[in-house]
Amino acid sequence: MTSLAQQLKRLALPQSDPNLLTRREVASLLFDPKDAAAMDRSTFYALGCTGLEELLGIEPAFLEFQDTLFSRASVTLERSVQSKEVNEKLDAGVSLFLARLCPYFLLKPAHKCIEWLLHRFHIQLYNSESLLACALPYHDTNVFVRVVQLLRIKDATNRWNWLHGLQKPGVPLSRATLVTHCYSDLSFMDFICSLVTKSIQAYSGLSGSCSQLRVIFSFYASTIVASLDAVDNVSDDIIAKLLPYVNKGLKSALTDYKAATYMIVCQLAVKVVMEASLVDTLAAHVAKSLLREPVLAREGLGCLTVLLQNQKDGAAGPSLLLDEYLGQTHLSADNMSELNRRLLPLVRLLENSSGKYQIMADSDTSLLLSLKHPQPAVRVSALEHLMGAISSGQQQSLDQTFLKDSVLERLRDDSLEVVAAALRVLEVLLDVLDPEDAVACLLTLLHRVDLSADESWLPVLKEVVRLLSDPRLGKEDADLLQRTGWRLLPFLAITSVSQLRLAAYIAKSSVVAQHPLTQNWAQELDEVMEKRSDPDFVGLANERLVSTVTKNLTSMEHFSRRDALLLLFFPVFVLGLVVRATQHLLTAQRVYTLLEAPLLDAIGHATGATQEVEPLGSAPPSFSAALTLFLQQPDRWFSVVLVSLLRDFICSLRCHDNTFRGFSKLDKPF
Repeated sequence: MTSLAQQLKRLALPQSDPNLLTRREVASLLFDPKDAAAMDRSTFYALGCTGLEELLGIEPAFLEFQDTLFSRASVTLERSVQSKEVNEKLDAGVSLFLARLCPYFLLKPAHKCIEWLLHRFHIQLYNSESLLACALPYHDTNVFVRVVQLLRIKDATNRWNWLHGLQKPGVPLSRATLVTHCYSDLSFMDFICSLVTKSIQAYSGLSGSCSQLRVIFSFYASTIVASLDAVDNVSDDIIAKLLPYVNKGLKSALTDYKAATYMIVCQLAVKVVMEASLVDTLAAHVAKSLLREPVLAREGLGCLTVLLQNQKDGAAGPSLLLDEYLGQTHLSADNMSELNRRLLPLVRLLENSSGKYQIMADSDTSLLLSLKHPQPAVRVSALEHLMGAISSGQQQSLDQTFLKDSVLERLRDDSLEVVAAALRVLEVLLDVLDPEDAVACLLTLLHRVDLSADESWLPVLKEVVRLLSDPRLGKEDADLLQRTGWRLLPFLAITSVSQLRLAAYIAKSSVVAQHPLTQNWAQELDEVMEKRSDPDFVGLANERLVSTVTKNLTSMEHFSRRDALLLLFFPVFVLGLVVRATQHLLTAQRVYTLLEAPLLDAIGHATGATQEVEPLGSAPPSFSAALTLFLQQPDRWFSVVLVSLLRDFICSLRCHDNTFRGFSKLDKPF
């Protein structure tokens, strides 16, 4: 086709379409084209009026179209022979109707109305862009595909030709294709942006909040943000295309429109470095939007923060918000009082969050993000900043939840330097942190660090033990102090030479040294340390530990059955550790001696009891399960717990292969 022919085709009026002169096939959304051709005009009119009546039950804004597009006079109107003025008026009416219909496009009444407009006013030819705008937010539905199939877009010069590939297979428009076309064709990006402004204008004066337009605002924000994220380079042309709509959104009184605009501003801020003057302008508009209608105080402040901290030096600062507030000199006293009242939530938000959003000099980002920075040095610097703020009495500027979560999260850091810095902050916060949380995090740190793999962690772990012994943790909770001591006991068992120094430090800590089960163990360990050169030192140390525990246990005169169970469990645990082969049976005998008395006592009670004994098949599968039942019903489950403990004791026996060497008869059947 020649260039002249293409131009003539573009200039051709819709009424010159030959399909308007034949009834063999009729464009239809609801019916097959051939079936629609056999239906009379009154049927379509009745269908359209029914749809309009149903829509009026949902949205009164459609009432004005009863006397225009759906009037009795419209049945005999043929727009192809009407004047330009009449067609322009019809175009305006159809565009307004479709703009108001967009939020309800997926409803059946909407389809009935569109069917009438297709039949009577040929909107697929005269108003194709308005029809597409109405359907585009629902691009992933089959109804959208049906609309696309009604359009004449086969010509490569048609701006909607990129949708032609959907017509024959009848597949919905994928989000990826939509996003790609949005950033590659700026006229289409403008089409999406103007869709929002036209929808707002369509409902202007009819609905205060325009809540029915949320689906359009959501489509607008998600598409533009995704396009900015997907494009490799946000060009000046893209920014220039978006800025007018961004300004409209920031000035709008509609909450959803403003929220969508905040999202777009944030995406622009993180995607491209803008000129300082542009950043100043955007920041000023955001600040004004907060003052004008501070209903989205948190979102607006977050947008302002993201905008400022992602741009280069010289951009606007947070003082813009204060400058805008001080510039409201034209307001009367009453209006200023009302502004102050509306700004109170924003002021409270600034008071509570300004600390964590403070820009750190060494990372050029906020304190919040610095604590999560990929570089350990930046995380350490952020923790030192926290320490400085607390030491200087500026703790009130930091949200307490943020402060607590930041410190406890950094205790789980992989970097030794970061954990050490977090421990220093934790120490000054022990008075305000929940003791249970602090103890749990410190014990978790002890468990996760393997000294045999990296001995450089030893000073940090010693600091952990020192903090666990801090009197502030147990000053009002003796039970917590006792439980902390119990959870430190396994660290006394020596598994390697590298772990010995930590075990010695724990033994001397107040929380363990004062424990009745480990009294004098620190002194005993000092004596054992003199034999570190012995090849069997680890086994010797553990034997002495079992001996000390046994001695302390037998010297206890008054303890409950519950205490006895807890005390007995520790020697069973230690028995599973490395001890010398020649002493293994002796150690086992000592542990069994501890178990024997309560076992015989329990058997005696069970023999003389009249109640039915629990059958063996229902016994708990493990000591922990049995202990749980015992704590709920001590009298009933005491003997079962002892049997379970004995079972674990037997399973823990690991005799050396040389123990029974020479007793070959034991291997032979009798």
